[in-house]
Amino acid sequence: MEYPHYRLEHRILLDNLKNEVISKTLAYMVDFKEHDNLVVIPKPYSIEISNANICIAVIVFVGFEKEEYETLKTKNNHHLVSFDGITQTMIEFKNMPIKHIDYMALFFMSLARTEDKKVQEFLSLKELSRYDTIHQLRKKQL
Repeated sequence: MEYPHYRLEHRILLDNLKNEVISKTLAYMVDFKEHDNLVVIPKPYSIEISNANICIAVIVFVGFEKEEYETLKTKNNHHLVSFDGITQTMIEFKNMPIKHIDYMALFFMSLARTEDKKVQEFLSLKELSRYDTIHQLRKKQL
């Protein structure tokens, strides 16, 4: 098992970030550019997602600022990401440009960007409910 000290939510996050659509979406959300061939590497205090053009560190533990941050700063186009809002308020991270990403924002952005036909079919269900709502509203107006 990779990094047994990871909490359950960090293990789930790691498994999800290994999904190509999700890692590419996260890279797009922080850099506003498309990135391919991303590699996900678990580290003691973070999860790194990188290729030759970008390096994203998803902070999962305090200690990152002492052990991994200096190495990250040497890389081109580096980004710090946290899914936990409290990270930005912690004294340990006070001078770091951390981008807070909401899990649900990543979820919906990944769904919108996927090319998987089955997922797109599921997404079309939300359109049906919208049309149904419009239909019901029109009935009430008549």
